[in-house]
Amino acid sequence: LDDQFAWPGGKRQTWEREVRQILSDEAIQEAAFQIFDYNRAMEDFAVTRVTVWRDGKETDLLGEVSLSTAPAEWGAETSRSMTVVMDIPGLRIGDILDIAVLRSALGQPAGLDRTATVIMEYQDPVFMRRAVVNWPEGWERHVKPLPDRVTLAEGPLPDGGTRLEYQLFDNV
Repeated sequence: LDDQFAWPGGKRQTWEREVRQILSDEAIQEAAFQIFDYNRAMEDFAVTRVTVWRDGKETDLLGEVSLSTAPAEWGAETSRSMTVVMDIPGLRIGDILDIAVLRSALGQPAGLDRTATVIMEYQDPVFMRRAVVNWPEGWERHVKPLPDRVTLAEGPLPDGGTRLEYQLFDNV
């Protein structure tokens, strides 16, 4: 699991990526049906990557997956909360599914959304969890204490901001 945050022009963008290996029939069913929620009044949402690794070969499925978008509360046509459902056909045990989405803020004054929140530990096994926050220069930062198992690498960005990289390995 990998989340990356940036604020080009002062507006937040979040790139989310999940890479998952399919190890059971139950995992096939879970992975083949992906659900994402977003608020259409606050952000644009785009699926940017859907690939499957099988027998050492990567196959791009972005143009083949079925995407359905509907109000989060089915039938509430004026709802701002939207649900995107992605149906991924043909997954098998042993496949590695790689999905990425991009969320871009809309209609907010530059600099209004100055948060980057990520869950680092999960109940399900996760080999690697990473969050990269490209924090703009001059913005005040508040970071809650991290669990001991989470590492933080910090360094400068070319534009004067700070790159914060949080990682957790072998959360199994």
